[in-house]
Amino acid sequence: PITKTGKFTFELYKQTNNAEIIIYNLIGEVVKNINLESKIGFVMINADDFESGLYFYSLVVEGQVAATQKVLIAN
Repeated sequence: PITKTGKFTFELYKQTNNAEIIIYNLIGEVVKNINLESKIGFVMINADDFESGLYFYSLVVEGQVAATQKVLIAN
């Protein structure tokens, strides 16, 4: 679980101008969009920006979901 800060790492197979990480709550509402500006890297999230609970985050490239994972935020 993320209690203070969480780190999401990513690696894109090609350079793109349209990649993002989208974080959703359990009912499917988008709670945060993070635009990715490089091919390889990471983004940090602060648990204080979210209510405690289970979330899903998706890596979206060129409008297509490349991967989805779940994350528990406990603050």
